[in-house]
Amino acid sequence: MDTTAAQNTPDGYSISMNGSFTFEEKCKIRQSAEMSDAGIGEDVTVGQTLYYTGKEKNGDHFWLIYTGADGSTLYVPYANITSGEMFGTDNNPSDPIESSDNGGGGDNGGGGDNGWQWWRWFNHLGFCH
Repeated sequence: MDTTAAQNTPDGYSISMNGSFTFEEKCKIRQSAEMSDAGIGEDVTVGQTLYYTGKEKNGDHFWLIYTGADGSTLYVPYANITSGEMFGTDNNPSDPIESSDNGGGGDNGGGGDNGWQWWRWFNHLGFCH
């Protein structure tokens, strides 16, 4: 993970994408993408797979976005962007990092990216609050 690019991405920046994430750490399920949110009283546990519909950057974390059984939008942190620690394995490892590329030339990777840079991450174990 490019921690500098992640930290320079504005809070609230999100991407719509479907995927699954298998947790290697216990993490709180929250109603907002804020570590200060007390959570809904449920956690994802080690080995649990969560199917998500989007990702968001907020504070020092990347968040998975998914729809709860009651139709509410829920959030679970999946990475600490300060340390670069990932909390499990993602089958669709694009992160919500805003591109700093202003289109000033150079190879954009063969087209199809519309000016966006997609970063891949390496799996690390991390502590999740």
